[in-house]
Formats: sequence, structure tokens, C-alpha cells
Amino acid sequence: MLIGDVMGRGLEAAAVMGQLRSAAHALAKTGMQPRRLMRALDTCVADLDVPDQLVTCCYLVIAPKAGTVTICSAGHLPVLVAGAGEGVRALDCPVNVPLGVGDGPFEQARVHISPGATLVLYTDGLIETPGSDIELRIGELTVLLEKSFTTAPCLETAADQVLAGLLPDPESHNDDVTLLLAQLPAT
Repeated sequence: MLIGDVMGRGLEAAAVMGQLRSAAHALAKTGMQPRRLMRALDTCVADLDVPDQLVTCCYLVIAPKAGTVTICSAGHLPVLVAGAGEGVRALDCPVNVPLGVGDGPFEQARVHISPGATLVLYTDGLIETPGSDIELRIGELTVLLEKSFTTAPCLETAADQVLAGLLPDPESHNDDVTLLLAQLPAT
């Protein structure tokens, strides 16, 4: 699984995201480790030569039978995991520099995930609002997820409840929003 966000709006940001999506898709098919994929995407961003372009990205390789997720984050918001009866928590992984900032090392982590757990990936458009504290908004997201996973009959309903709770007036929201919920097999 891969999620990313390009700072900015409009055609230029969309073009950068499209190019990175294509590159990430091709690189992921090779089976390379997340840290190597991030290094390759970092080179792609540098090659685009777009000044002041900040790109965050998070790449996860899920091994459901082993119950593990290998994760590498390039400046992206924390991935949350909702485990059956375990509440919602952030996956423990290093957060590396965003893509295009420089050639810093990209570290990855392998994390054990409970069967049936749900991974929650999102972009800053979901939680970032003018004048808000991002940590408080991640806390609000966590509370909404805990509530939704105890009351919602399916992931789609849970996602709808989270979106309605964090974006009560979506028409006036001026940033793109991505919320991805992915549930691992229960056994």
C-alpha cells in the first residue's frame, strides 16, 4: 500500500503526484524493500526539478500470513492501526525526511499486526485546518476511529463516519482528502 501527498494545489502538484504514482507502481512491482523504493522516489522528485516541492509518502508491504507490515515513511503522517479489542494506535516506525528534501537515509520498520486489524492511512487534508494543532486533530481522528470501529458494520460506514466527524462541511473544505482503511484477514 502506498499513500502520498504533494504540497500545493493545481496542475503542477497533480502532475508531480501522477508521475510519482506511476514510478511507485512500477517500482513496487519489482518487490523492492520500502526503504529502497523511497530512495528511488526521492531521486524521481529531485529529477523533476520542481522548486519548493514537498512530497510526503508512506509505503507498506503487508505480509498477512506472517502478521507483519514493513513500513517506510518519508515525512508522512503516522499510520494508525485499529486492532480487534486493542483500540487505535500509531504504528511504531521512523519518520524520514520528505521526498525531495535531500539524500538522507530512509529507514524502515517491521511491525507485528494482529489478525483482523485495520490499517488507517490518510493525507493531511483530513486533519489539517487553519489554526488547528495537528496532534490534537490526530487525537480527534483516533477517537472517531475507536468509536466507528465499535459501531460501524463495515469499513465503508466507518470511513463515512470519520469523514463526517472531521469534515462536517466538505463543500467549504479547500484541500484534497484521502482516507484509506485496509483490514487484514482475521485468520
